[in-house]
Amino acid sequence: MFIKEIKTKNKKTGKVYIKHALIESVRTTNGPRHRTVMQLGQVKLPKELWPQLIAELESRISGQASLNLPGTKNPKRVKDAVDVAMENFTICTARRVENRRNTEDEEVTTNLSDVLSSKHRSFGAEFVAHSIWEELRMPEKLKALGFTPKERSLSEGIVAGRLISPTSELATWGWSSVYLTYNRSWN
Repeated sequence: MFIKEIKTKNKKTGKVYIKHALIESVRTTNGPRHRTVMQLGQVKLPKELWPQLIAELESRISGQASLNLPGTKNPKRVKDAVDVAMENFTICTARRVENRRNTEDEEVTTNLSDVLSSKHRSFGAEFVAHSIWEELRMPEKLKALGFTPKERSLSEGIVAGRLISPTSELATWGWSSVYLTYNRSWN
């Protein structure tokens, strides 16, 4: 997904208006196409915060909760922008669903053995690992040892990775790189 900036010009006044949309690339039989996921209005965040905005919007749209680990929180500006966008999104989605009810019902048969998922994120195992990490007061202990917020988060991620997916160190690094993709902002 990416954010597209759309400029429109008023023909009478010559004033240029800017709006933004969340876009995803979709494979079709005619090749890849762009599909608008949601209109964002005018995004007033700096462009360096857009990746965090996209990740948070994507997780909220898909219904995934994010872990609030120390040193990995999104800035308040990003969360506020996501809250505003999601309010509009749910209203638009509700309207689309209401309009669909007036048309004929569509029925789809799915063979569960053929269903695949991609970019899915688990939540339970990470939550348990984080709860134990907090119960053992590891953040305070690591802070006392002089660990930075980034180092504390990395430590927790590596320990959680070895607990959740106890494979080789290389596989743990692969697990943590996916985990850290969604938690990039460190103070």
